[in-house]
Amino acid sequence: MMNGLELGMSTLPWYYEPELVANLPLIVEAGIYSIELRRLAPHVDVADRASVRGFTTACRNLGLAVNSVHMPREAIFGMSDLDASVRERAVQEAKGVAEAVAAVGGRILVTHTGGLIGEGIAREQVYEASRESLAKLAPFCAHLGVSIGLENTLPRECGIVDEQVRMCDSLNLPNVGCCLDTSHANLAGGDPVQALRRIGSRLIALHVSDNDGERDMHALPGEGNVDWTAFLHQLEAIGYGGVFTMEVRGSTPRTAPAEIAGLRGSLVLQG
Repeated sequence: MMNGLELGMSTLPWYYEPELVANLPLIVEAGIYSIELRRLAPHVDVADRASVRGFTTACRNLGLAVNSVHMPREAIFGMSDLDASVRERAVQEAKGVAEAVAAVGGRILVTHTGGLIGEGIAREQVYEASRESLAKLAPFCAHLGVSIGLENTLPRECGIVDEQVRMCDSLNLPNVGCCLDTSHANLAGGDPVQALRRIGSRLIALHVSDNDGERDMHALPGEGNVDWTAFLHQLEAIGYGGVFTMEVRGSTPRTAPAEIAGLRGSLVLQG
């Protein structure tokens, strides 16, 4: 626990590796027991019951819990496409991902608020397309006991913090909240503390990493210019009780868990 929060880890360091299960012990050895599954196939083939069973068994044997699953990029962009048929296919794919969240024991499906802003396309068009898709997806997720965490994005996508909050409030559904990505907030003309203050009680998930304000580095806290002392104080002020999920690349996939665990003391002291 850290400041009363459970420390979690995204499986991002193994995103490009064909195997995840064999690396799960590294996370537990670092004293981390909650994960966000960053990628499904090939790590978990949701169409293959044996694959899902093997993954969930491995997690259970390690005492590891899946807190959240990140939506595949293709489905995120598809749900905000201006072509209705593309959106419909993407929503069906997203429903399959939601079923996967439930199958692996997860609680939250993290997806971007919107997709890329193409040439000649207004942000509002992408926002409305995404809203239509999310309004179809959310009730399906609710039936599964899964919440949707709308993640703030970089400016080239629809979904900066103001749009994220607007989307959450517009949908006004009990299983839809916000996932704050600290690095994205730091690159989108504000800072994570201001973003956290804006999101407030809507917060249900975190993607924690640092950067220099210019590049999406997915660095460890303290390696960029985010004010982590102020951030931890603001987390306490809004009463966040979810998982403090680190979404970092680390030096290597093998050392990343230990590097994250090594942050415990410094973050607690800052807070």
